[in-house]
Amino acid sequence: MCVICADRAEAVAVGPCDHSEICHHCCLRLRILYRDARCPLCKADNATVYLTAAASSAPAATVAEGGAPQPQPQPHAPPPPPPPPPSFEELEAARARAPDRFYSGKRWALGVHVDKAMPDPPPALLAPGGGVAAAAALRAWQGRWRVPLHVQLLQWTSRSCPVCDPLGRNRRPFGTPKELREHLLTHGRVQCPVCVQAGRRFPLELEAHQIDDLPRHLARAHKHCAFCDEYYYGDDEMYDHMKRKHFHCGICQAAGTHHLYFA
Repeated sequence: MCVICADRAEAVAVGPCDHSEICHHCCLRLRILYRDARCPLCKADNATVYLTAAASSAPAATVAEGGAPQPQPQPHAPPPPPPPPPSFEELEAARARAPDRFYSGKRWALGVHVDKAMPDPPPALLAPGGGVAAAAALRAWQGRWRVPLHVQLLQWTSRSCPVCDPLGRNRRPFGTPKELREHLLTHGRVQCPVCVQAGRRFPLELEAHQIDDLPRHLARAHKHCAFCDEYYYGDDEMYDHMKRKHFHCGICQAAGTHHLYFA
């Protein structure tokens, strides 16, 4: 589980500190959008990281002589923990032996090497006699990893149109935010300028709003300064703006009344 987004990590980032508790998505957000190459756990400055598929924690099923899957000896016991991902030294050695196994883009994410090797299926999906459900689960797993990890991430981080190319499969996405903005207008759509300026998410993660719906999104999702008639991304940005641009009463704050500002 990723320590930032708390989602189950399908791929993890491994740096020189050997912490692997951050998923591939959060790693790229930190390094590309936030310009932060530090480990979120120990704050070590990791100039190089590897993104590799996480091992599955699914336990293998036991099969009787007749081929029917049998219940685990302790059905209520938690599944065994998954094996740890390769260490940073192991991945460095693998890249030295087979450089073509890893993808790195000089104009994409500096210092990030993505393992292009396909992960092995979970043992439970390969156990004989699993029946229709196991076969369907195996097909779903194979479909999930049909596209190599580095291609998935290049598509996910691309500056593509969320209307006509929502999966980022266009080989030639837009070169600048202005080009994407002008293209979205041909669909009668816009992306929220506050979300774009905040730079917290990649273009394909931002919703393409109908032009008439943008004011409702601004009022619902962002903070509004009544003095300036401007919107700010969240509480932190709003607080920073109020502290810098407006006044507060020290007597009121001493009396316990906070966040009261004046023009």
